[in-house]
Amino acid sequence: MSISAVPEPSTWGMMILGFLGLGWMTDRRKNSTPSFA
Repeated sequence: MSISAVPEPSTWGMMILGFLGLGWMTDRRKNSTPSFA
């Protein structure tokens, strides 16, 4: 079993989805302040 330095595409997808989900959750929590972005 070989360990590659670059993760598989599915791993990248899960990581990206996870980070987007975390960012979305934190953005939803800061809903009291209006976002101008």
